Amino acid sequence: MISPICWFAAFLVALVALYYSIHLERHNYQHKLFGFEINSNRRIVAFGILALGAFCLFAPVTWAQCFSSDLGEGWEPGTFNFISWVITNFFTVGWTTTIQTGLTDVTSTVYGAIPLGGGIVGQVFNLLYSLLTLAYIIALPVEIGLFAFNAVATRLSGSVIKRHLKYADHAIIFESVDANTELLARDIVDNIKNGTLNKSNNNGDIALIFCLDNDEDGERQRVLRNLCQGYVRYVFTDTEAADVLATIAALHDTAKHLVAVDVVTTSEEAEHNVSATIDMIEATHREPQSDGTPRITLHCTHKNPDDAQIFDAIKTKNEPTCLHLISRVQDEIYDVLEEAPLYSVLEPINISVNPNPRPQNLTVLVVGAGDYGMQAARTTFWMGRMPGVRLNIVVVDPNARAVLEREAARYPEMFGESCDGEPTVRFVEAEAPSITTDRLIAGSAVAALSYDIQNKCVSSKTESALIPDDARLYAFVTMGDCSQNLSYSLMLQRQIFNRFVDQGTPDYTKQQPVICPHIESEEILEALRSLDKTNGTGGDANNIMHPFGARKTFYTYGNIIDDERERLAIQLNAAYDLCFNGSIKSDFDATLAADKAVESYNGKESNKSSSRASAAHISYRFWALGYSAADVKQESFELNWKEKLQGKVTSVTEQANVASAILSSVVPDAATKAEFDASEQKNREEFALICRLGDMEHDRWLAYCRATGMTELGHGTVEQEREQRMRAAAVDAFLSGKANKSGAEGVRKSDILMRHAYMTPNNDVLGARGFLLGKDVYAYDRIIAALSARIAKGNVVKPKKDTNK
Repeated sequence: MISPICWFAAFLVALVALYYSIHLERHNYQHKLFGFEINSNRRIVAFGILALGAFCLFAPVTWAQCFSSDLGEGWEPGTFNFISWVITNFFTVGWTTTIQTGLTDVTSTVYGAIPLGGGIVGQVFNLLYSLLTLAYIIALPVEIGLFAFNAVATRLSGSVIKRHLKYADHAIIFESVDANTELLARDIVDNIKNGTLNKSNNNGDIALIFCLDNDEDGERQRVLRNLCQGYVRYVFTDTEAADVLATIAALHDTAKHLVAVDVVTTSEEAEHNVSATIDMIEATHREPQSDGTPRITLHCTHKNPDDAQIFDAIKTKNEPTCLHLISRVQDEIYDVLEEAPLYSVLEPINISVNPNPRPQNLTVLVVGAGDYGMQAARTTFWMGRMPGVRLNIVVVDPNARAVLEREAARYPEMFGESCDGEPTVRFVEAEAPSITTDRLIAGSAVAALSYDIQNKCVSSKTESALIPDDARLYAFVTMGDCSQNLSYSLMLQRQIFNRFVDQGTPDYTKQQPVICPHIESEEILEALRSLDKTNGTGGDANNIMHPFGARKTFYTYGNIIDDERERLAIQLNAAYDLCFNGSIKSDFDATLAADKAVESYNGKESNKSSSRASAAHISYRFWALGYSAADVKQESFELNWKEKLQGKVTSVTEQANVASAILSSVVPDAATKAEFDASEQKNREEFALICRLGDMEHDRWLAYCRATGMTELGHGTVEQEREQRMRAAAVDAFLSGKANKSGAEGVRKSDILMRHAYMTPNNDVLGARGFLLGKDVYAYDRIIAALSARIAKGNVVKPKKDTNK
């Protein structure tokens, strides 16, 4: 007789197997089973687990049938009989797929075989065991049917995808279907309707592929079908995006017109987006790439800034797939700063006429230290680097001390920066609105917190005025929900103008402030814009309020797939490539083929982020030379920019290529430090304007590095700095497993440690380190500044047929 414990164990194992197989069927996201990923083979695993549960469920029954003289044959224990029992048990598992016989025979056998007697416990257990048997009798044929249907549907889905892609030039794959997908698809279809996204605009014939899972909203699918019907090719498929990419990779002969494939992963679950994108990259690695394979770009929305390191780790050396990591928080801050640049609250300057403009105090007020508030603080920290501008950032939050403790640990050099003894970033611990914030806006003394980088602690000090009378005010309101941000933004506007009414200064009717409230609701956002225009009496009154954050504005074709900022970053990265390969030295108008530019840009994700930041700052260089936005739009702007720079070159005016003149002045590696210093002094005399723009770019880059958490590599004597660089090289080699090729002076940069030797504001120290490490640290910043107009106009990267490289 079989022990009751065996019956209970078999019952529990079968119950868990049934539950887990149903769970796998209901949820179409990644699972791990004993450390192994379950994704595309999910249904196979579900069937296997269900079969295992059925085997365990019927094992005691068949054992009783085979080895008990009361119920069955009464076999004697032995090898042959044990094998026969296993076969009999498998037969019983298969038997359960026939509902008619299984229900009557198996349940009756179960009821007679369980040795728990006729008591209440035995009867209840007999009933539960029989019910579980019935569940398996139903579940197994259903699972087999689903498995067969999925196999057929997958083949049919692949055929449908092939048919739709046969004449398409551009495929857009949506990794999931949700509210964000609907917004993006609606914008694509609207662009097709109004003619901005069709063959006449060189976008070709577009096909949309929507990848579904079991949890997705049928009503939303109906809306998307009605939206796409008659305007664009579309298909819904149960196939996962990674498998769709594999299908497309096999369409070399079928989809001859297909040039580009964009995969969009934009669900609200950032971890899911990252995992799905990793799966797709690995899927493209499994498929051989040929010349006929379309260009694949993966657009992934994410939140964790360290995700970039994960993707860099899985990329191949010549990664065929382009990756576009999108941080909604970062991009929306970029967008509002592009709509209302920081210099819009400043007086115009022109360093080509006045190299030392009158000092201006730019005060960035951030109310609310959440994700958006701190991203605004970090971005304005480096974007506010302009000639003659003293930057002050004031963050207001009721948990200011805790926020500063956390942020300073991650970005020590940003929050530890000071100018003339005054911290660049200060915190005020207060609610908004409150009496403390009222005093702050009125220019009165309030207690402020800052980070003391020397003693590694938070210090508190009562400041005379964090927003003084000469402050040019730029504010972000990112406290909480839309109504709260809206209410305080209107209150802030009243307060700053009442300060002028009561005190006569600052005159905000002339030095117009900017207020940027974070408002996700499209309706509230439009109402605020209408209110701002209604209250305004002058032509520029509607420039005070710049609300941002609407989902409808973010999830658009031009923001996710065809990002202008991304194209500008590719142009800028290509300019560096032309410097490195020497092309720019022989021809100032040298260009790089688009495919090579994209391949180069698709290297490290950290370098992409740096290129995007530098590209976003290009307009600030134009402003520093007195150009307006209207000037930049002129066709002759590139020529005007070049002539202005060359006009300031005193002894090489006969030389048409300024870049060549700068690179030619770089002294050879064998030169002495004195020769290096003499060459630099000569450059600053001959290329004064270009050198000032180069210094502006280096200051921005230095602040950007600090705002991303990087720290300076090297402090102390020359020998101490060298030892530190050598130790950093040893750590890099140890952690990466790659041989140390840094040379006798060590590394100048460690991505693993987030350290950089050139992170110093002291030009003399910077030059000395550059000389020791064998690089002119000034030259490339200056050339990029000189090429800014060409980059902005998109004339660095050209189609292969139109390029000379």
